[in-house]
Amino acid sequence: MEFLVGGTEWFGMGSRIILTSRDKNLLISHVGDNVYEVQLLSVVEALELFSRHAFREKSPKEDFMELSREVVEHAGGLPLALKVLGSSFYRRDKKHWRHIIDRLKRIPHKDILGKLRLSFDGLDKDEKELFLDITFLEIASLSLYDLYFSKEHIMVLRDTSRGFLVDYLVEKSLLSIDLN
Repeated sequence: MEFLVGGTEWFGMGSRIILTSRDKNLLISHVGDNVYEVQLLSVVEALELFSRHAFREKSPKEDFMELSREVVEHAGGLPLALKVLGSSFYRRDKKHWRHIIDRLKRIPHKDILGKLRLSFDGLDKDEKELFLDITFLEIASLSLYDLYFSKEHIMVLRDTSRGFLVDYLVEKSLLSIDLN
C-alpha cells in the first residue's frame, strides 16, 4: 500500500484516501478495523441503475422488463456489474439480450469477473487493444504524479485517431474519465 499511496507529505490537511479491495484481510492489515463495507443495491435500486445504462432512462422499456430483471438478478446488486452489463445491452435487440443472458446463466453466480468479461469480449480488436493500453498504463504508474500524467495521456488519446475508441469505452462503462 505504501507503494501506491506514498508518504503522508503528498497529501494536504483533511485529505481522505479511499482504498478498495476484494480482500478484506489486506485492508485490515493496513488500516485496522476502520473498514467500510459497501452494501449491495436493493432490487429496485439495481434495476434503476441498470436501466440508466441499458436504456438511458430511469426504468426499463415495458417489453424489456422481464429480461432486465434477469440481468439484474445475475449482477447480484453490484453497481459496477450493473453499469457494465447495462451499457453492453444499450441499443441491442431482444435476440442479442437473450444471447448475453444465456451466457450469463452459464457463469457461476459469484463469478462477477467472468460476467464483466462479457463486455470486454464484446469489443473488437482495436477497442480491446486500447482498453488494455489504458489499463496497463494505470497499473504501471509509480506515483500519484504518474497517475495524473496517465489521465492527461488518456485525454491526448481522445484527440487522436483513436479518440473515438476512448469515447466508446466510456460509453460501455469500461473506462471513466474524471477531469477533477
